[in-house]
Amino acid sequence: MKLSQASIFYRQLIRLLPLLLIIALAWRYFWYLERTAVNIPYHDDILDILQLMSALVRADNWQDSLLAFFNQHNDHRTTASRVFVYAAYLVQNEINFRTLSILANLAILMILVLLYIRIRQQQYTWLLLLPVALLLFQFRAFEIVLWAQAALAYFFVFLYGFCCIYALHNITAGRFALAIVFAVLTCFSLASGQLIWLLGLASLLHQSLTYKKVSAGYALCWAVIAALVLTLWHWNMVDVTASREGSAFLTDKTVGLSLFAVAVHNVHFFLVLLGSAVTSTSTLAASIAGAVLLSVLATVSISSCKDSDIRLELCSWYLVFSAAAIAVGRGKFFLADYALSSRYSIPSLLMFACVWLLIALRVKKYQPLILALGVVLAGIYSVTSYRTYPALLQTSVNSRIKLFNQGQHPVMLQDASATVREATALGIYNPPPSPQPLCHINQHPIALRAVSPQPPN
Repeated sequence: MKLSQASIFYRQLIRLLPLLLIIALAWRYFWYLERTAVNIPYHDDILDILQLMSALVRADNWQDSLLAFFNQHNDHRTTASRVFVYAAYLVQNEINFRTLSILANLAILMILVLLYIRIRQQQYTWLLLLPVALLLFQFRAFEIVLWAQAALAYFFVFLYGFCCIYALHNITAGRFALAIVFAVLTCFSLASGQLIWLLGLASLLHQSLTYKKVSAGYALCWAVIAALVLTLWHWNMVDVTASREGSAFLTDKTVGLSLFAVAVHNVHFFLVLLGSAVTSTSTLAASIAGAVLLSVLATVSISSCKDSDIRLELCSWYLVFSAAAIAVGRGKFFLADYALSSRYSIPSLLMFACVWLLIALRVKKYQPLILALGVVLAGIYSVTSYRTYPALLQTSVNSRIKLFNQGQHPVMLQDASATVREATALGIYNPPPSPQPLCHINQHPIALRAVSPQPPN
């Protein structure tokens, strides 16, 4: 009897082992962020956070305050991120970029929870989810994980989009209203978030036309609201890309390229970006990976078009459309290798995670073996990433610290120290003591030991 109880205990322990590993991966990721994050603004942190807060403090009426939230930033409307920042300011009574950076990364954890909700009825739930955690809780996106403004935009535009698609599943009036809220938040996080209205319409049409259980009125209402919100989004919007110079792609020799050549370039840029999670150096490897991901998704989507639950497929297509939007916006200014930039790897990482789940959910024969293989491959990727990117993250953070210690706050080759000083004088931002020590953390993939920080150079 005791042997039988011990056998049951070990069986349960083995079943829960993937969950324990997922918790350990998340803990380590946020441990590293907590050790590395600094309360120092970086580029758009100054333009889109400190300037916003200073404008709110100086505003004479509620109309000026509302306009400050709505104002254009580059080619985006970042109202959702600004509301998040303002809420954090009300709680802490100051802007703390260290706190904002860590809070922004919680979006990754919440996306993992959403993916769990989709697969929670499966037999090997945690084993299915473990490769996803190995893909997401690492530092391929090192350029933005501790860049508060960028992290809030790039992480939450996908979290809000996924939440919108989930809310539209098995639609009711209440869920429809919630989906509208998430769609607006998505739209006002990044310019690419506007595409969520298209995916939402696809979800409603699928439920209406395939199962005849949902009124077509939902789709019509969704289209009308989308038109109104997008009209508001584009109101008084200025095309800032028209004034950009120094493009690596639009040089004197390439301006006259045919539309076909430009289209080929944009497609290549898109495929590289979509597959960029696998490499930071090879456009060929990334474009092949992107093409494979797109092919698998198209095949799975065709086979599941009559399924009742296509949330995961719609989330994946939202990632594809977002990558395409980035390619259109950035491809006209840069060569394809720019798509390998760490800051643009988020849709690729999420795409790999979603496609993995789409494949794993359909594999019935030898499923435990396939799932184990997925864990091994994702584990190799995670270990390789931890041996490569944390060092680059520390280099990036340390360069920020060095500039801060020199009293410099550069933004687009210009000094924005005046904006930082104004926010400091208004009590919005309390800079840390200077000089700040540089960040030095042991890079071994197993060890979790912080060494004593060294004095700045």
